[in-house]
Amino acid sequence: MSAVASTLILYAAMLIVTYISIGRPKSIKEALSRVGFKDTNIEKQIALAIYYLVIMFIATFAIEGALHYLGFAEDLSIVPRTLLKQNPLDLLILAMAAGFVEEIFFRGYLQRQTNIIFASFMFALAHLGFGSISEVIGVFVLGIILGIEYKKSGSLFAPVLSHYLYDFIVLTAIFGIG
Repeated sequence: MSAVASTLILYAAMLIVTYISIGRPKSIKEALSRVGFKDTNIEKQIALAIYYLVIMFIATFAIEGALHYLGFAEDLSIVPRTLLKQNPLDLLILAMAAGFVEEIFFRGYLQRQTNIIFASFMFALAHLGFGSISEVIGVFVLGIILGIEYKKSGSLFAPVLSHYLYDFIVLTAIFGIG
């Protein structure tokens, strides 16, 4: 089974668990509302998404710099090397699904049931498949940022958008530079 297929199966399982756990809503609109998609000011949500996207990249560069300094330079290249071996169209499909599904599960469901730290830890563990400790550390910090964004925005819209844009920019950079 391809990495894309197994990831899509995992995403389906995450959505099913969330759906069952939120009480089997009667409509998609009700389900989205229960996990945190609230009717809010769209301009505010977009502005927050851009603000937190910038914070995510600042954190990424700081973490990568620190890990490089600590001797993890080789580990930092695992994810780009792994991604470059994949079909770009498959990665585009995953990137489009990732922001939506992961935010629904880790922020809209898990964070609401537990807390930001636990949800971020589980978010990081979900990225262990790359085999890179630096990826797990970075994703944990990004999970905290996305969790704060969710709390501050009052809706999943902003974190979904910033997550999607982050993945899109990173993949574009990897395939453009790689």
